[in-house]
Amino acid sequence: KRMNGWFGKPPPDVISDQLNARPKSVQYKLSKYNLFQCIIMKDEKPTRKLATILAADCVGFSRLMDKNEELTLQNIKKCRNLIDPVITENGGRIFHTAGDSVIAEFNSVVDSVNAAIEFQDMLHERNQNVPEDSRMVFRVGMHLDDVIMEGDNVYGSGVNVAARLEGLCEPGCILLSR
Repeated sequence: KRMNGWFGKPPPDVISDQLNARPKSVQYKLSKYNLFQCIIMKDEKPTRKLATILAADCVGFSRLMDKNEELTLQNIKKCRNLIDPVITENGGRIFHTAGDSVIAEFNSVVDSVNAAIEFQDMLHERNQNVPEDSRMVFRVGMHLDDVIMEGDNVYGSGVNVAARLEGLCEPGCILLSR
């Protein structure tokens, strides 16, 4: 729960009274309006599960942005309009994106592999029908591991391994761990 509008740190007893319970941890931050916000954070035990992590990234995205930002932005949006629905339709959930990268988790290895093959095929077909300066090629790394689920985020070495495999992958391909 959030409480906005304090000019300075509110007394802990006010926070506790508001929640009818003593919070486990309290975090204060300065909002963009120079008002302190109080964010009550519950200390909950994280949930673990076995998941397949898919990490995809556009090859040479920074170079493309340096050449033509507007065109590159249009093209990455078109590619993401192909990639994102395929991930969802195959039972995946995108939990992180940053510019040209997508990281998703799947409950099934088979579903994640099928999603990756499907969107790589779609991207390959797209690239055959657009001018060379609009082509985007993706690398995909995938890894099955025990991960920590906390809210909408996924943490753990499985995420790191998938991202490292993506970096080692040949452009236009999919690299899986054993």
